[in-house]
Amino acid sequence: MRFWTEQELQADDSPAVPGKLFWSVTLYDAQTRSDVQTDQDKAALRSLFELKDIDTSKPVDLYFGPTAPKDGEGRWIKTQSGRGWFSYIRIYGPTQPAFERSWKPNDIQEIR
Repeated sequence: MRFWTEQELQADDSPAVPGKLFWSVTLYDAQTRSDVQTDQDKAALRSLFELKDIDTSKPVDLYFGPTAPKDGEGRWIKTQSGRGWFSYIRIYGPTQPAFERSWKPNDIQEIR
């Protein structure tokens, strides 16, 4: 999946991610295939680190775009206008719904 970053985008990991340990979402640059590079110096949101104070047993809204969303900066990864990116979600200690494929994250949606 490839997204362009002229607008703010949101991912809703609903229902809760089926992992015993932790999970992460990382953004990669579509041209270089490495982590997105911005002055924010952050390419991942991880339930064990950046999101540790959020109840991740419930749905969590994550944000991707060139500007921070109102009331969501701690759950935001900055992207560069005009550069494509793609995301990976990793589940550490996945539980049965991940193996059965009965769980999947919602699609990333544009915020209007």
